[in-house]
Amino acid sequence: KNVRMYIKCPDGYSLEPGKAARLLMGLYGTKQGGALWSALRTKTLKRLGCKQSLADPSLYTRNNGTGRLIISCTVDDFVITGTPNEIKQIKNELVKEWEMTDEGRLFWCLNLRVTRDMKRGLLKVDQAQYAKEIIERFGMECANPRDTPMREKPVLSAVTCPDKKGDNSELFPYASALGAILYLRLTRPDLMVAISILAKFMQNPTMDHWRAIKDVLRYVKGSLGRGLLYASSGLTLQQPWKLRLWVDSDYATCPDTRRSRAGFLIFLNKNLVSFNSVQQRGAKRPAVADGLRESYP
Repeated sequence: KNVRMYIKCPDGYSLEPGKAARLLMGLYGTKQGGALWSALRTKTLKRLGCKQSLADPSLYTRNNGTGRLIISCTVDDFVITGTPNEIKQIKNELVKEWEMTDEGRLFWCLNLRVTRDMKRGLLKVDQAQYAKEIIERFGMECANPRDTPMREKPVLSAVTCPDKKGDNSELFPYASALGAILYLRLTRPDLMVAISILAKFMQNPTMDHWRAIKDVLRYVKGSLGRGLLYASSGLTLQQPWKLRLWVDSDYATCPDTRRSRAGFLIFLNKNLVSFNSVQQRGAKRPAVADGLRESYP
């Protein structure tokens, strides 16, 4: 409504000279369509009492004292969780705003499978079906599974890469395979280190790097059912929740930059809520060495 757009008329429809067709409704495929829908969605949800997350603009929360509500949006698909009364109320409010379809309990979302064990209070999120598809896509369905995603030796390095960038896409689809594996990181913390290392050689990989990609695919084949498992803690919002953080780092293991790699795991009660593995931006001296230097000049 806030943007005036004109379109080219389709074949078989003509206008009088000097006139143009104005677009009255946003359509899929228009450059402004996504931005306009996002603005309308945010405006509507805020009017309904929801608060937009600063860390994730597609995440909205509402807490009116009777219960907590969380809405995760992917374009025009909404995943809603919260207390039963709050879920029912927000559904009734959204139906009044837009023509919507209630798909019921969540089982699939963006290639993520959700399974539940209500008796034991467990919920599991995995990407087993997506993992099978990428294994078949790159012809690894007959390969032997591996127990680890990467080999200890040889250590991958940019030294083996050619000086000039070459087109190896016809020899092996390195970028395509790594991009497919990259999506598995949503539910697979065990792949974070391998993905982070292999992503450094996207520009000009060699056959050694391609073998490392296939090792990851073989590891995924042998661990299709792995994912994130969430257990009910039995605690209410008024009771204290435990937040635990594990951090680890190696020392100067990158053969090209001599930089260290660090990783972390964050648990809320017994459930893993955040994880990552990254190479440090700069080479720093260990804190222990600094302490010894200050104590013994």
